Amino acid sequence: MKKLFFTSVSTIAILLMSKTTFAQTCSTPPSCATLGYTKSSSDCSGQPMLKCPLDTTKVFCASSSTTSTTPTTPTTTYSVGDIAPGGGTVAVVNASGTGGTRVVAAGDGTLDELKSYCATLSGSGVIWQIASPSTLEAMNEAGNIFFSGCGYVYTTSSYCHLCGGGIGGCSYSGSLDSAAGFCEAPF
Repeated sequence: MKKLFFTSVSTIAILLMSKTTFAQTCSTPPSCATLGYTKSSSDCSGQPMLKCPLDTTKVFCASSSTTSTTPTTPTTTYSVGDIAPGGGTVAVVNASGTGGTRVVAAGDGTLDELKSYCATLSGSGVIWQIASPSTLEAMNEAGNIFFSGCGYVYTTSSYCHLCGGGIGGCSYSGSLDSAAGFCEAPF
């Protein structure tokens, strides 16, 4: 019984002493003005606003000079070899550098297998298909970013023999038992 009493008293004493520890870790919260809540509800009449959680009479809203209803033009510019938005590698860029064609490697297989693989990537309004001859030739011109050695690559209806650095071309017709492939989609 003495042990239980001693343990209870010790526990209570520890809990009472720990209050000072909690008080030492408190800090003064930032003001509403520091957080950007500098206006009143009447200043933001008719506009979406956020109330300060520390003082609900202070609010934040965008000033009329900073709000815009016109769409903005994308400002990110891309180069061949960059990672494209939504995945893949940039293979061809438009004149402004804000869009173009992206590619992913589809592996090796027959033309039908590669086309089927590309179709499985489609979704969310993006249609992936086997890379066109013009895309493959642009990739081949990009130095050794995509091709570091010679190989056969399927295109929409034929195949190319590409080596990188502009060597090779897509003037072959017919089919092969198996070749590499790339899928392409716009970005």
